[in-house]
Amino acid sequence: MSEYSYTITYVPWPLAASSNAGVHPASRLFPGIFTIDRALTDEGPLKGGGTVEVDYEFVDYFFFNPPAYNPLNPKNFRGFSNEGTYDFEDQELFFEYSADSENLYIAAVSDTGDDRVCYVRGRIEPTLKVVWEIRSDDPEFMEFMAAVLDAVRTSLGVTPPHLSEGEMMEVTGTIERVEPIVGASYHTVAGGVVVRFVNVEFVPHHPLTQAASYFAKVVGRGVPSGSVVWSGPRRVVFWEGADDDGDNPLRGKSIPAPVNYAVNACPLWRVLRHAVF
Repeated sequence: MSEYSYTITYVPWPLAASSNAGVHPASRLFPGIFTIDRALTDEGPLKGGGTVEVDYEFVDYFFFNPPAYNPLNPKNFRGFSNEGTYDFEDQELFFEYSADSENLYIAAVSDTGDDRVCYVRGRIEPTLKVVWEIRSDDPEFMEFMAAVLDAVRTSLGVTPPHLSEGEMMEVTGTIERVEPIVGASYHTVAGGVVVRFVNVEFVPHHPLTQAASYFAKVVGRGVPSGSVVWSGPRRVVFWEGADDDGDNPLRGKSIPAPVNYAVNACPLWRVLRHAVF
């Protein structure tokens, strides 16, 4: 048996107040972040009983931002973990979610293309029973994937906070035993959709704003995915796609209105306004 064991913790992201969940497990897979924690156990069981002291180590994280499940078109419920690949023993992985009319599926795959290889695939049934459809011969990999499936299954019973129109919530990337390991994310309801600024980071000088700025990835339902950099409510640059270099940047009224609204709702630009660099 491997000396590692994994604990994966789910932190839900807020939803718009009008969001409702159905009975299908895919309808309860809400956006949120999964943090991966590994327990290192070098000692065996204590003679005569007792508890072995375990050191815990933060490993990585990923997040899901799935669409709303539509029972009339379940095949459209498909996507991948954000934040690129996860390295397991030098093997790059994406986590894929999908559904049919009854079940939710979680898989570890090689990439997001049509020719991707599926390494492990589990089915979560309406009773929340997990059935393995594709297994790995590596016991440590199966232990890890069992932790992933268990975290997803547990997340289906979590009710995320709900926000009304115009409300904003900060979600920090902290888990037990670990200092903050993921940049805070900011979630704002604008025009009935939730705009999510994730992996927010401070940039001492950004070439697109020519000033000290904040940079974030933009995800959500009903808004284009991309990146945003801002140093104030009138100095905002947004571009679509996964690149960080700002190809085809949009400014002013060209930026989707919910993104502009979220920038104004985010408290960070007020910090920049009073800072001296």
